[in-house]
Amino acid sequence: MREIKFRGLSIDDHRWHYGDIAHHDGKVSYIGQHPADGSMVCIDLQPETVDQYTGLRDKNGVEIYEGDIVTMGDGKVPTLVFWDENDITFKFKNLKRNEVHDISKYSLRFLGEVVGNIYDNPELLEGDSNG
Repeated sequence: MREIKFRGLSIDDHRWHYGDIAHHDGKVSYIGQHPADGSMVCIDLQPETVDQYTGLRDKNGVEIYEGDIVTMGDGKVPTLVFWDENDITFKFKNLKRNEVHDISKYSLRFLGEVVGNIYDNPELLEGDSNG
């Protein structure tokens, strides 16, 4: 069974937070423990930046989230990780050839490397002809 967790950018300081989220009063918030004293914290997130963990790691052991940009093979082919509602699975889109593949058919642990994400590194999407 894969681990269910999320990430999102905070509204206040634009830092990434990883873990559980909650929806309340029209907001999305990170719920977790404060690193200094272990107390519970609730941090409002930018809803458009909340992405789910795929349960996969790249060749360096980095967790892969939807919205991540992963290079494949020789490191020259950027691919965008996304959730496909119709097929109910994570997929990736080759941004050079505009091809979409089921992420489970490839061994990202041995082939792929997370090089950024669509929020922090939008320039990496330049190969995407459809936005």
